[in-house]
Amino acid sequence: MINNFWFYFFLTPVLVGTIILSIPSFYYSSINPPVFEDAVSTCKDISNEDVYATQYGTLQDKCIANYMGEPRDWEYFYILISFIGISFIIPLLIFITYKLIVS
Repeated sequence: MINNFWFYFFLTPVLVGTIILSIPSFYYSSINPPVFEDAVSTCKDISNEDVYATQYGTLQDKCIANYMGEPRDWEYFYILISFIGISFIIPLLIFITYKLIVS
C-alpha cells in the first residue's frame, strides 16, 4: 500500500491542509490590539483629500486600515486551500480501507 501512487496522491493534500491549518497566524488575536488613536497619529501626514483614492476611501483611511490589520484577504485563500486538502481524508480512508480488505 505504501508503494502505491494513489496513497501519496491522497495523502499529500491532507498533510498540506493539516500543516496550513496548524499555522498559528490564522488564529491571531493580539493580546494588545492596536489603538485607533495610535493609527490616526501614525497616518496623520498621509493625504485625506481624494475620497475615491482606494477601496477604503482616502489614502489615510487605507493607512489606518493597514495599521489596524484590516486587509487579510490572503488568509481566506489559504484556509480554503487547506479545507480542500483536508477533504481528501475521505478518499484516503476509502483507499486505505479498500487496500486492507483486498490484501
